[in-house]
Amino acid sequence: MLKTKYNMTLDQFNNIMVQQKNCCFICKQDQSKFKKTFAVDHNHKTGAVRHLLCDPCNQALGLIKENFETALALAQYIQEDQGVI
Repeated sequence: MLKTKYNMTLDQFNNIMVQQKNCCFICKQDQSKFKKTFAVDHNHKTGAVRHLLCDPCNQALGLIKENFETALALAQYIQEDQGVI
């Protein structure tokens, strides 16, 4: 599947895992904390592989449709939220 979907070999995947110290690029949690193997994150326009992500981070990125403004607003919300009540 790696070759067909991302034009990468298992060795290339493993090399990225080593570079990332076996951790998700975004949340930095170790692969051992997850049941699923990390997802290959890629640019959907160019197909270029970016990094390996855990399933929650990969899903979050997809849910915000990789929109920078939404990601920034979400980060600001988390940082500034004092609660309504």
